[in-house]
Amino acid sequence: MRQLKTVGIIALIALPAVGFAAPETPTPIFDDIDDIVRIINTLLNWVFTIFFIVAAIAIVIAAYTYLTAGGSEEKITKAKKQLTYAIVAIAIALLAVSFKPLITTLLGSPSAAPGAPPAKLPPGKWI
Repeated sequence: MRQLKTVGIIALIALPAVGFAAPETPTPIFDDIDDIVRIINTLLNWVFTIFFIVAAIAIVIAAYTYLTAGGSEEKITKAKKQLTYAIVAIAIALLAVSFKPLITTLLGSPSAAPGAPPAKLPPGKWI
């Protein structure tokens, strides 16, 4: 019991020292909204790349199932469905990837070009 009290007293004495170790002002993780957008775009590019790799593997698995069906109508039907689902998934993913450039082109966004400065609204003009 005496050891527990000693440890408690030492902890209470040392606790303010831990508080003084913290920096005075925390540094921001992001400087502006462009950093967040850049990180989200990079993350989405990785997700799409991984998705297309998985879709290609699904096509290979469907082809393997079709080739090893051995005349079994059930396996052939299963392979055709797998191939159809993989192709539909790739088509949907391609449409999803193409929406952002399509919309920015149709709306004529000045920041649509790579490296262009972000568009700023004049004072008093709100969307």
